[in-house]
Amino acid sequence: MDYNCILVRYGEIALKGRNRGVFDSALASNIRHALTQRGVSFKSVARMQGRFIVESSDTRALEAISKVFGIVSYSPAIMVGGFDELKEAALKVLKAKECSSFRVTAQRLDKNVKIKSTEMNENLGAFLVGETGLKVSLKSPGVNVGVDYTKNNHFVYTESFGGLGGLPVGVSGKVVCLLSGGIDSPVAGLLLMKRGCSVVFIHFLHDESKVPRKIVELHKILSDYQPRSKLILVPSASLEMEIVKNVPSKYRILVLRRMFMRAAERIMVREKAKAIATGDNVAQVASQTLDNLSVVSESTRAMIIRPLACFDKSEIIELAKKFGTYEQSIEPYVDCCNFLLPEHPETRAKLSDVLKVEENFDERIIDAMMEKVCVIADKKE
Repeated sequence: MDYNCILVRYGEIALKGRNRGVFDSALASNIRHALTQRGVSFKSVARMQGRFIVESSDTRALEAISKVFGIVSYSPAIMVGGFDELKEAALKVLKAKECSSFRVTAQRLDKNVKIKSTEMNENLGAFLVGETGLKVSLKSPGVNVGVDYTKNNHFVYTESFGGLGGLPVGVSGKVVCLLSGGIDSPVAGLLLMKRGCSVVFIHFLHDESKVPRKIVELHKILSDYQPRSKLILVPSASLEMEIVKNVPSKYRILVLRRMFMRAAERIMVREKAKAIATGDNVAQVASQTLDNLSVVSESTRAMIIRPLACFDKSEIIELAKKFGTYEQSIEPYVDCCNFLLPEHPETRAKLSDVLKVEENFDERIIDAMMEKVCVIADKKE
């Protein structure tokens, strides 16, 4: 179908009461950014009676809108003025479809308009039957002709696509998210975006001699879902060696993760973020038992968010495939956790024991790490 605009619908934003304007503005801004970032030509992004209207006939606009959180559904549509133009547009889209039946589903967006949706259904349906000879089927139509209308504008469409839902990125503040080379942490970051958080990603770099292509490519995918996306690399080889020298093998992963949290807290403060996020999943691996997660949490005063805590692995994989991170996440990659993984890790660590182990640890290494922090990607509008 040749269309000249896209109808964008949202859900949760409509419940925000007095703050709704903030959410509307953020969603409009994020839509514009998604279009501009991909070089999509468009005239305007405007709010109209519970919808956003994106004036564009560029086929790439649909892909851009599909990556914007806060959108429930969207439809490529033909925007016209009066009822006569609407009839011609509806006839055009119906003739373009191979079908034996149809129905009209009209929605009056402006209650000040006198003609009700039932009348619109009947009037437009009668016209289309007369012009095409097709049957009307309310229960199982071959084509559903959707019509949204106001006093001055009518929109006709035959397709609707599901959006990502949630809230617009940016309305809930900023978090930093630890990004590993695995499946879980990118999904954790995306779920936080869905709840309106701007996410700064942190990767601890095992090999300081090169920038890992896999992590860069993962971040590129994640950047499609939020404006101004940033990836911060923290060299951790010296930290790992210090742990190998001074920490018993069964505690190494726990101590490493505690030190990562301390480093992440410093970055959180620098970025003026409100929390640290991880891809932890309860009991998925030895370091993620409740006892061990508690010990790791005690390493920082920052709020720690674990969006995937209660997900099954199969559910996380499905989300990774949906968001497009899965294929990149399963690419081979050796990170610091592989390097320090013991044969028999501690699964029920006690904080007192871990603190005693850390007495021999030189935390000045974290200071040195922070001096070498590198921002390798920072997309701006």
